[in-house]
Amino acid sequence: HRITGLPDVVTQLTFSPDGKTLAVGLWGTNGVRLFNSDSAWHGSRESSNDSRYEGAVSGAKFSGDGARLALASTDGMIRMYDVSQQQLKLVSSTRPSQGRQPFGVAWSADDTLLAVGFSDSTAVAVLKADTLQLAYAPNVTGVVGGGLNAVAWTRDGRELLAAGTWR
Repeated sequence: HRITGLPDVVTQLTFSPDGKTLAVGLWGTNGVRLFNSDSAWHGSRESSNDSRYEGAVSGAKFSGDGARLALASTDGMIRMYDVSQQQLKLVSSTRPSQGRQPFGVAWSADDTLLAVGFSDSTAVAVLKADTLQLAYAPNVTGVVGGGLNAVAWTRDGRELLAAGTWR
């Protein structure tokens, strides 16, 4: 199935855990589109969009239960949406102080924490998923220059890994 008519380059694609919803992050200030399908993706329809962005979508992940969608953007913002009704309902947003360019996002195994990596900083922020307030900043002593733009939790949620470019 091909989705056509998008206003710009696609920067992120992520499926909900049940596979029925696709979030499409876009370049520029075009934001995010939500598509739904109940026909094994032989067809789809756009159910919602948010174009109130000042930069490209750089990271996108659904929560494990599929009810929330976390997005990072080059405008410096992390946005949290309620998507439980197949609509994008912005519930909170924040501009983390650990870096100017949030890039990767990863949910903890229990969906209570959201890790954020940055393309312009070797810092990593771990936010409380319900409020997007800082829960803690992992120790990255010894990692200097570059960025830790990729983040991932282990399946059991005990460890957070980060990778990227540094010197």
